[in-house]
Amino acid sequence: SPVLARGLDPMGDRFVIEVPAGEPAPPQPRYSLTLRALHGASAVILLITGEAKRATLDRADRDNLPVASMIH
Repeated sequence: SPVLARGLDPMGDRFVIEVPAGEPAPPQPRYSLTLRALHGASAVILLITGEAKRATLDRADRDNLPVASMIH
């Protein structure tokens, strides 16, 4: 995503950002919480369903995937 770095900036100035549609993002624009907003939450629940999502979670650290910032 062209706004990924901005969304993952723990010191960013926003709690929500606009995410444009496109590859590999979903085909519709959307809004997303930033890492700063998630770090400020009183609870974060990461729901993983399916083998593909589990495989992604298993390789998050190794491949430096965005979800790795939430599991530390």
